Amino acid sequence: MSVTVPSPQSGNHSMKINKALLMRLAPLFSLVLLILFFSFSSPFFFNTENIMTIALQTAVIGIMAIGVTFVIITAGIDLSLGSVVAFSGVAVGIAAGFGLPLPVCILAGVLAGGACGYMNAFLVTRMTIPPFIATLGLMMSVRGINMVMTDGRAIYFSDYPMFKTLAQGRLFDVLPYPVFYLVLVALVAMWILKKTVMGRYIYAVGSNETAAHLSGIKVQRVKVFVYAFCGLLTGIAGVILASRLNSGQPTVVSDTSWKP
Repeated sequence: MSVTVPSPQSGNHSMKINKALLMRLAPLFSLVLLILFFSFSSPFFFNTENIMTIALQTAVIGIMAIGVTFVIITAGIDLSLGSVVAFSGVAVGIAAGFGLPLPVCILAGVLAGGACGYMNAFLVTRMTIPPFIATLGLMMSVRGINMVMTDGRAIYFSDYPMFKTLAQGRLFDVLPYPVFYLVLVALVAMWILKKTVMGRYIYAVGSNETAAHLSGIKVQRVKVFVYAFCGLLTGIAGVILASRLNSGQPTVVSDTSWKP
């Protein structure tokens, strides 16, 4: 009868796998513990209304986070998100000032964010400026543009009473619209990353840009896509935030008064 003795190397490998898995699940465990703690501490925490309120507060940030995730996967960074959010709301207000139809005003806000994302892509890919410097410069530039275009004052949508329902309404009187938008954007982003060729290219560029280039991947086009997509989602977040505030705020990045 033969006896198989496990090698020390296999044991070490198993321990490394378990440790890596534990590190990946640590944030989830921490979140579960916090939920349990506050659920037992207060009877008002774990109820539908409070959960929807928390989800509503994080919906705008969540949409921006999904966009910047694409950039981070490619080993980039985007520091201009906050200024672009304010710029999108200001763009909606300026379009409304010209008396344009509401759908056109909303489209203007979304495209303003997309244009900022494309400008980041141009600086990173064509001008070969490091993403940290390029997006930091755009952040400061857009912040100044916001102040110049509005004279530092908010633009209110008094002539568009339906605009606020874009973010202040509820689906089936339960789910806030921004939370529904967040879920929809997350599903689209997941589909792009998991089911499309562009998604595989994004992971390839982030894993090894040189190897991706030698494999025939248009690295610059991939970077243009991720920065433009991030800007587009930031524009959507800016429009939603402007709808919640019912105004375009040029200083919404530093102003915390909009938080409920």
